[in-house]
Amino acid sequence: MGLKVSFVDSGGQVETWEYQGGTFTNAGNWKRQVQRTEIMKLEQEDLLLEEANNTNAKFISDWGWQKGNRDYATGTFKEGPYFVSDIVNVEGESFDFQTDENADFVCCYSTDNGTSFRNSQWLDNYHIAGYTHIFIILSDSKNHYTGPSNTNVYATTQKKYFKNATKEDLDNRIEDLFGKVSLFDGRIKGLEVDAYGGNKDVSIPFPFNPCLFAQNGSDLTSDAYPDAYATDYLDLTIYDRFVVNGACILSFPYGVFYDADRKIIKTISPGGQSVVRQYPELVLERSEYPDNARYVRFHSYSKVDGKPIEYSCIGNKIVEGYEARFARLENNFGNITSYSVFKEIH
Repeated sequence: MGLKVSFVDSGGQVETWEYQGGTFTNAGNWKRQVQRTEIMKLEQEDLLLEEANNTNAKFISDWGWQKGNRDYATGTFKEGPYFVSDIVNVEGESFDFQTDENADFVCCYSTDNGTSFRNSQWLDNYHIAGYTHIFIILSDSKNHYTGPSNTNVYATTQKKYFKNATKEDLDNRIEDLFGKVSLFDGRIKGLEVDAYGGNKDVSIPFPFNPCLFAQNGSDLTSDAYPDAYATDYLDLTIYDRFVVNGACILSFPYGVFYDADRKIIKTISPGGQSVVRQYPELVLERSEYPDNARYVRFHSYSKVDGKPIEYSCIGNKIVEGYEARFARLENNFGNITSYSVFKEIH
């Protein structure tokens, strides 16, 4: 218990599995860990309050990198072997600029609104402060002649932040972040269902047209019912609940239960006059399924009095999880723990 194994899957993503006890080579005794931090990366800096009136207007989100060169004194663009940035207004800003070990740069800076520039030495980090404009030339650290293949080699300590935000501004930002958290939580729940099995709401289509259920529950597929649709046979062993909205001839059923041989055993009808009307939303729980029922179908018209209506069927479906993956893990456990794939054991 407590043993964890991490490896890179076929999609290049790191997976971590935790041993649950029992037979070590039985894949069913391992549980995949969902990494919330991989999905939800909300930065605390989004809520920092500083002195000013709005979001930092001088945050540099796009340096405008392109292959070429610039005149060191004027900033004029010209052909060249390097990667160079745009001329960027940094007046009043202070931040650090650095590259990784594969590239270095020269920072050309101005203190007179960009009319003339002075350059730093070739280096891999620089503190930018007290300048009005800068441009940066990136190059390979070995010879200064070939620009790096990836221009995202730089990083800065510059941050976006709110300044003098009102309470309303802050409340709106917090609400936005809470919305993101809810969205991420929903995605995490979906990942957990896919990984471990569970229940998931799914939209069930109405592909059969024309189709109307007669009073005895049998299908009527005459062209006299062009706006009538029905679902396929839905297996009750894999659905715990249905929520259905639609319309039908009130004296006719809009739901039919069948046994394993698809013989009718019960119908659901709102009752009333033989006219097409929307029926109340049907919420059907597993506890309400008839004995010996194996399948159910639902029916709806797509129009009432010639006007289109919204009709739907949502099923709470039991998801099996990664059963196929479990089988592969059990049959090929030695392969996934080979040195080329094995990353770490905690």
